[in-house]
Amino acid sequence: MDGYSDDMPPEARMELALAQIKGVEHPKYTQIANFFKINRSTLSRRHRGKTTSRSTAYAETHQSLSKEQEEALIDQINKLTQRSMLPISCIVKNLAEEIIGRSLGKNWTANFVKRHKTRLQSRYLRCIDNLRVKADNVAMFEHFYDLV
Repeated sequence: MDGYSDDMPPEARMELALAQIKGVEHPKYTQIANFFKINRSTLSRRHRGKTTSRSTAYAETHQSLSKEQEEALIDQINKLTQRSMLPISCIVKNLAEEIIGRSLGKNWTANFVKRHKTRLQSRYLRCIDNLRVKADNVAMFEHFYDLV
């Protein structure tokens, strides 16, 4: 049972258990569940395809793109960044809309970037601090130079 430790999160232990029983015709759910310290009935239902993980279920019901589609979009964004074709928010939104074939909400890109900020290479997709946006206007510059 390679890669197993007691301090692993439950979802990681579940994935290891599922990998262990993959291809077994009549797996011993109780024995495997006890070894990986997970619920036997949850392991059984997951193995038979009756249920999925919470993150997968959330992605299927609440997110516009599936996990596979998001992976493809992340790869595309990183490829554009490597070619020095820095994608901005509207380009990312257009790519996603092409993938799913319908329009997305106004906050979709920001939420997508927030979910995957550690994996995206582009700096142009980082959100600007709200105070910086407010300070970056003509009236503020004029006021500053009037004082100086």
